Amino acid sequence: MARQDTIEKRLNFRVSEPVNDNAARKFAALHDTALLTDLGNIALQKICAEFTDFFKSKILQVKNFTAIPTEKGSLSNDYAILAASQMTGGKAVLASNFAHKSIQQSCQKQKLDLIEIPCDAEYGYAVSARHFAEAIRLNADKVGVIVITIGVTAHGKLSDLPIAEVQEYVLKQRAMGRNIWLHVDAAFGYMEILRTRNASIRHLMQHADSWTVNPHKWFGPKGLSLVGFKDGKLPKLSDQKYFAGANTIFGSSQSGYAIAAAWHILRRPGSVYKLERTAKQVHANAHKLAAIFTNNGFKLLCTPETRILAVDLSHSELSGNKSCRILGEHLKNAFMAIGVDMDICDIDGHHSLRFTLNPVPKKLFHEKLRAMENILGSLFVQKNILVDNISYLAQREAANDAVHDATDAKRPAA
Repeated sequence: MARQDTIEKRLNFRVSEPVNDNAARKFAALHDTALLTDLGNIALQKICAEFTDFFKSKILQVKNFTAIPTEKGSLSNDYAILAASQMTGGKAVLASNFAHKSIQQSCQKQKLDLIEIPCDAEYGYAVSARHFAEAIRLNADKVGVIVITIGVTAHGKLSDLPIAEVQEYVLKQRAMGRNIWLHVDAAFGYMEILRTRNASIRHLMQHADSWTVNPHKWFGPKGLSLVGFKDGKLPKLSDQKYFAGANTIFGSSQSGYAIAAAWHILRRPGSVYKLERTAKQVHANAHKLAAIFTNNGFKLLCTPETRILAVDLSHSELSGNKSCRILGEHLKNAFMAIGVDMDICDIDGHHSLRFTLNPVPKKLFHEKLRAMENILGSLFVQKNILVDNISYLAQREAANDAVHDATDAKRPAA
C-alpha cells in the first residue's frame, strides 16, 4: 500500500502537458498485466465503467450507449463496420473519399461495397449538400451504412459530409422503418464538442448507431480508443463475449494500463475545463501558424477548423510539381531541425505540408513560431528570391543525385 501511495505521488499527469514517461511506466506496473477481458478483476472493471461513463456524459454528452475500449481507432472502426454489416445484411457503405483508410480496410474485410463521394475543393474539400443528395439518390437502394468523419485527418476540415443533411436523411429513413446504420468516426475531432460547444456534433453522435473516439489524441498514453454502440446495437461474435479479448480476428487481449492511466487524469477536479481550454488554445495556435504561411504567399487547403493545418506548396512564384516537392523537402528539413513535426502529403493532387498541432506551453510554441517565420522569410528577402532558392536547391539535389549514382556505379555487382 505504501508503494502504491508513493507511485501515486510521483505521477504528474496533466491534461495540458505531456505525460511523464517514467512515471507512466511505473504506473503501468499496477495495471499492465491486467486484462480488460478478466471480468474477475473487479478493480479494473470499476475503472473501465467509471471512465467510459464519465467520458460519455461529460465530454461527448451522449446517453444510452455502451462504450468498449480498444487499442486504436482503426480497431474501433473495424468493430463498428462489423456490427453495421450484421445489422444491415451486408449492404454498401457510403463515405467520402477522405474517410480514414481503416473504413476502406474494414469494408474489404467484411466484403462490403464502399461508395465514395469525392470531396469538392470548392467547398473546402468537403462534400456539399447537393453532392450528398445526388449520391443518395443514385445509391439509395444499395446503401445500408453511412460513415461521417468529424475531424478530417487529411486536411483539418471539421467534417467531410454535411452534418445536418446526413442526420436529416438518417432520421427520415428510420421513421419510414428502413434499416440504415450511421457511424460517426470522431476519433480525432471529438474535442470539438467541448471547444465550440457544437450542438450539431453532439446531436449527430446521439443519433448515431456507433461512434469512434480516441481519448489518447488529447490526454493519457497511447493505446486507448473507444467504440460506442447505441443500446441494443452491440454485435455478438461467436468466439468472444467481450470485444477487447481472446484472440479474435481483430487481435489479442488488451492491457488495462491505458484506460487506468487515462482515468487517473480525467478524474481530477477541473479536468474537463482544462481539456476545453487546451483545445481552444491549440485551435488558436493553428490559426497563428496558418497566418505566417498566408502572409508569405502560400494558400491553405482549407481554413483550419481543427488542430490540423494543410498548406498548399503551390506558390505563385513557382511552377511545376518538382519545384513544389523540392520546396516541401527543404521546409520539412528546416522545420524538423527546430523540432517542428509535420509530413508532406499529396491531397487531391496538391503537394502539401500537413501539421498536427499538439498542446505545448505558450512560450515554446511562440519560440518555434518565430523560428518558422524566419525560415519562411529567408525565402523572400528580395523579389523572386524564392525562384532563385528553388533553382539552387534543385541544382544541389541534382549534384547529390549524381554523386549517389557515381558511388553506386563503382560498387561491385552482388
